[in-house]
Amino acid sequence: MRSQFDDSALVIFANIVNDTQGVSYLIDQLESLKRFLFKDKEGTISKKTDVFLAQNLVPVFAEIEEKGLEPATDSAQLQFLDWVIGNLKNLPCVKAILAFEPTETFSARLNSDISAEIGQKVILELVVDRHIVAGAIFEYEGKIFGDTLEEKLSLALSRLLQNLSRGKASK
Repeated sequence: MRSQFDDSALVIFANIVNDTQGVSYLIDQLESLKRFLFKDKEGTISKKTDVFLAQNLVPVFAEIEEKGLEPATDSAQLQFLDWVIGNLKNLPCVKAILAFEPTETFSARLNSDISAEIGQKVILELVVDRHIVAGAIFEYEGKIFGDTLEEKLSLALSRLLQNLSRGKASK
């Protein structure tokens, strides 16, 4: 079934988050806004929620309103927020296992690069594993992609041992 809402509205919301923690926080913010829609106020969601609207959402709702993507009635606005929340929960997730806690800038760049490679917006599930010496491991749709120093050293050690055992056998 086709949604009554424009997918470009979802893109605007999705572009402000990069990881599962950010999505959870955004969903909590949107859920809390829903209770203000029926407070005997007219107008847009941002007008109805005025002082309760988190600063990170002000430009998001401004863009949505400017593009005419927000419905006008209370019930349609509630459905709109539910639609956004449902779609945020269903964004594809890529598990990224890193050796360090990434900065916000690094997470944003990693998300942008992976999203571009996959061809759609993804959300990162960031996991820190201090046993990874260098590199990263990624899991997407059940497939694991890794490129770590540990893997390279293991492969080199395995080849060295094979060569040593061949050398002993040939003497």
